Amino acid sequence: MGNVNSVSTLLFVILMIISYSAYATSGNFMIFAVGFLFSLLISSAVRIANQWEKAVVLRLGRFHGLKGPGLFFIVL
Repeated sequence: MGNVNSVSTLLFVILMIISYSAYATSGNFMIFAVGFLFSLLISSAVRIANQWEKAVVLRLGRFHGLKGPGLFFIVL
């Protein structure tokens, strides 16, 4: 198992708090279930490249460049 990404964890917790508050005000459990799935999807797309790592950027399947360290998103 790799290291836990703190930005992804924080984003997941914030989105879960928002979905729980929406569930608490409306009483509809489907809002909470959809919010949970949305939180998982969004938080799993956030990555942080370390100082020694590079990320390959592909746009429409073609090589666009290499990006250095920092925050980036994986979009399928």
